[in-house]
Amino acid sequence: MPNAEKQEAPFIVYQMGKVASSSVLRMFEDAGYNRERLLHVHTLNPQAMMMKIINNEDWQKIRHVNDQIEAFRAIRKLYGVGGERLFDGRVKIISLVRDPLARAMSAFFFRHADFFPGMIERYEAGYLTVEEIAEVFYKRHQRKKALVWFDNEFKPSIGIDVFEFPFQKEKGYIHIKTSKFDLTLLQSEILWKADTALLEKIFEIPGLEMPTINTSSTKPYEKIYKEFKRKIAIKEEILDLHYNQKFTRHFYSDEQIEEFKRKARKVEE
Repeated sequence: MPNAEKQEAPFIVYQMGKVASSSVLRMFEDAGYNRERLLHVHTLNPQAMMMKIINNEDWQKIRHVNDQIEAFRAIRKLYGVGGERLFDGRVKIISLVRDPLARAMSAFFFRHADFFPGMIERYEAGYLTVEEIAEVFYKRHQRKKALVWFDNEFKPSIGIDVFEFPFQKEKGYIHIKTSKFDLTLLQSEILWKADTALLEKIFEIPGLEMPTINTSSTKPYEKIYKEFKRKIAIKEEILDLHYNQKFTRHFYSDEQIEEFKRKARKVEE
């Protein structure tokens, strides 16, 4: 189809869960990006996508699942028959990383019904302490998901090995451009202190503003989560599992990693 009309390339927010991607998505929506062009996905792995469809009877109503299908189709047709490009321009991808222990804690509480059924009710009734919740966290939280996510997702889906590109730790973000993709990869930690000028440098798009989201009023587990973070000093073996890893040392400086550990150990200033 050499004469087919070229389509506007999609804009994909493609990252692991619990790294502030919803805030990034809201930022682009507030900036007026076309919803049909703006896609939000956690996986483009065909097997993982199929499992989401199988496990959700109402999958057609779930934004993530539909966006994953559309993004998968878009990437498959980046080039048509005979190498004819179907899109006008590269596909833009935004991805984020986060302190892996903080991400694991956030994911654990977000999925508390899977890991710890009845957690909120038992805590509110006085039958459960955050110390007991911590022991379940140590045993059941997602220890490796974030650490291997790019190897399992980016390499097979879009052909980019992010570990081949030195990450600009002092800036907190990097731009990787290939013939097909325009990737912006950043630390989620820099978003909350970024002004409009910095956001323009990061995303190469003017006029962006991070939305203010009040999470405390939207999460039923927020009170427990705050007490957990305030009281629990994370065990050293758990710190090693998250911070002595290729992933963490690629995206964060030694100083940043030590600060993550200091907070997790509850070491005072």
